[in-house]
Amino acid sequence: MFRVSVLRDPTVKMIGPVEDTTVVPMKSLSLLVRRIVIDSDVAAMIAAGGEGNYSSNWQERLKQIRNVFKRHMTQGSSGR
Repeated sequence: MFRVSVLRDPTVKMIGPVEDTTVVPMKSLSLLVRRIVIDSDVAAMIAAGGEGNYSSNWQERLKQIRNVFKRHMTQGSSGR
């Protein structure tokens, strides 16, 4: 069994599976640590830029798709 503790700046909200400290078996340790790291990275980006400035991967992809669509529509209509 392993004790996992999360240390963070008080200004960063924790959005992951561990608020403070937890005990996990060795079998689950790598999965938990990976999840904590990913969630902590997202929380830090939100804290650094504000909630309105953060876009998840799917939101960024959607923006790019919409931009490509708009470019295609304007180029298609001007070519006729």
